Amino acid sequence: LGDDGALLALMAELDAGARLGDDGALLALMAELDAGAVDLLIVSGVNPAYDLPSELVGSLAKAGTLVVHSSGQDETAVAADLLLPSSHFLESWDDGEPELGRFCLTQPAVPPLRAGRTLRRVLAAAVGDERPDADLVRATWEQHLHPELAPDTPFAAFFDRAKHDG
Repeated sequence: LGDDGALLALMAELDAGARLGDDGALLALMAELDAGAVDLLIVSGVNPAYDLPSELVGSLAKAGTLVVHSSGQDETAVAADLLLPSSHFLESWDDGEPELGRFCLTQPAVPPLRAGRTLRRVLAAAVGDERPDADLVRATWEQHLHPELAPDTPFAAFFDRAKHDG
């Protein structure tokens, strides 16, 4: 087809770190788990008990406490000491970096469907911050993105544009 290398070039351009695995870091975590050095392991958005080779799955059980943030009962959730329900992406505020240097913002498209929380809210609550997701996302954009991307634009206008454009 004459497109050899096109996909690899595209993937290099999209390298914002999203969903990129690091086998070395995973093996280091498994070694720490096996050594009993992990008091708390929080798992969110993945199902390692299903995805990892069976010899590595046993390491998960060696965490002092395994907390799983999930939308359902998967293989990892079944093994959890604590299961925290996650919210559906259509009922959640979120932001991301789909390409290096390009940021996006999503807003709820439906009202809350159940009592789930985003990982952002779970981690914020763990340190005593009970603000809703919209406020947490807004604060991140105000503190980190606005000064870098549009310092001469008033934040309210910058954020309103981001909400409009996604």
